[in-house]
Amino acid sequence: MQALGNSIPPFFVFPKKYKDFFVHVGPPGSVGSSNGSGWMQEKDFFLFLEHFAKHTKVSPERKVLLLLGNHSSHISVKAVNYCKANGIVLLSLPPHCSHKLQPLDRSVYGPLKKAVNSAGDAWMRMNPVKTMTIYDVPSLMRTALPTAASPSNIQAGFRCTGIWPFNPNIFQDHDFAPSQVTDRPDPASMASVVFHQDSLATTAASTLLEMSSAPTAASNLPQTSSAASSSAPAEPFTKVSSPSTVRPFPKAGPRNTTGREKEKVRHLYRYTSQAGLGGRRK
Repeated sequence: MQALGNSIPPFFVFPKKYKDFFVHVGPPGSVGSSNGSGWMQEKDFFLFLEHFAKHTKVSPERKVLLLLGNHSSHISVKAVNYCKANGIVLLSLPPHCSHKLQPLDRSVYGPLKKAVNSAGDAWMRMNPVKTMTIYDVPSLMRTALPTAASPSNIQAGFRCTGIWPFNPNIFQDHDFAPSQVTDRPDPASMASVVFHQDSLATTAASTLLEMSSAPTAASNLPQTSSAASSSAPAEPFTKVSSPSTVRPFPKAGPRNTTGREKEKVRHLYRYTSQAGLGGRRK
């Protein structure tokens, strides 16, 4: 999908053996591949890159930015070298951000699921004695994809993620509020956080003890008459504590450290060797 609203024919991945007739009833121009699992693998992604280069007419003089996830199938020396030779710039998005940063997740996949379900219902009504298989999916996509991947939906996905038109301020503070509930502290600051919480609890307990044992100001004043003994009306107590102050939100414990490097945004165009690319996944 392109930020201007255009799209190339889809690329299907099937389990087991691939036959060309699998995509004959799919959207025009569709191609595919297969493997034992039916999920994208390195060789399938390389075939997709060839399909991508064919339809985008990309070249070293006319480069194209390709946004993708941090899946292991996207990270191979063969794929990166092919992209360098053909002007495809690979940029991976941060992990766990698809609900905010991936344009297709924001505006295309939802309508696509509904359209596929509607096409599936129509297929079952037309074929009451048949069982739908994975090889019938291309025919469903032929009907569903043009409805879901409309230019307006594609453009909306790139716009609401701030990718195009570029908007670095698309996300506000309230977008990060849900992560504060289980936000994990840094491992180095765990000891100081526990000590700080204990000191706060001790200070609060001692303050309550002093307040309960201290005599009130009215009891220390001499009373000369019954009229003087009547106290003035007390001022209203204006301090209000929120429930989160009285009982803070629970915090998730620190994660166990592993030898695996933390995933992040990567400009894959910069890697040139197996040690810098493939070796990272060992």
